[in-house]
Amino acid sequence: MSQAADVRRMWTYCQEAAYSLPLTGSESVMDVADPLYGIACCESECLRRRQIGFESRGSGGAWSFWQLEEPALFSAVKWLACRPEGDRILAVIARAWMIILHEPAGRGCEEQAVWWKTYWNTAAGKGRIEDYRRRLLECEAVRRSNET
Repeated sequence: MSQAADVRRMWTYCQEAAYSLPLTGSESVMDVADPLYGIACCESECLRRRQIGFESRGSGGAWSFWQLEEPALFSAVKWLACRPEGDRILAVIARAWMIILHEPAGRGCEEQAVWWKTYWNTAAGKGRIEDYRRRLLECEAVRRSNET
């Protein structure tokens, strides 16, 4: 993809981001989109997804066109986790984690329950395969009851 295409795409993403979370005080969408776009332009020229001098998969440094460092990313995730507006973004982050785990979740409740315990909740977690099954069935019952 060309830099021009990336720049146009980043401008669109900044506008979408401005619409996706509540504005504070007297902010307008452009009050959010403009500096968000400016940060991406200044930090990376909409060219670099990784801070110069750091390996693409290594630790330290900053990531994305906005050059976000780990403390900022972690704080943003925690902030999003406390708000319904953050759910869509966190679903994408959870999906990214699934990809990073390199193991397909399988099909059907049973395979997914085993995958969840093995790769998500892990042996260190208190969750049990039965918990996954039960909670999934409970949520599915609620979801289906609202479809009618």
